[in-house]
Amino acid sequence: MNEFEYHALARESLSAVASSAMDFVTILFAYSIAAHLAGDKLPRFFAWFLTLTYSFALLGPCLGIYSAMTFLRALAEQYRIAYPDGWGFRGGTSIALALAVVFVPLLIGWLGSIAYMHWHVRRRE
Repeated sequence: MNEFEYHALARESLSAVASSAMDFVTILFAYSIAAHLAGDKLPRFFAWFLTLTYSFALLGPCLGIYSAMTFLRALAEQYRIAYPDGWGFRGGTSIALALAVVFVPLLIGWLGSIAYMHWHVRRRE
């Protein structure tokens, strides 16, 4: 594989990360809108069931982000072995830091949406 093919795969991997993150945010906003419009009208059991289903639905985008990021890391390692003096994949950003930058805002949004549903909207009943 030449250098340009490595970079094309890296762009595709980053695109997959962005797409999965957008899927996550779409599901998060759908849940938040449903909580705002109908949260106080739902029975307690159904509200918690909806929250559990919502949380499981977010696992797909989270796994998509994680797998694309780990693929990107492996691709960078292969590139550095194949082209030690290559022009791309410079720097040694750790996978933990990259995952934290991606997942921390999403985690805060997830927890915030659940708090909004159960401690703000449902408290009004």
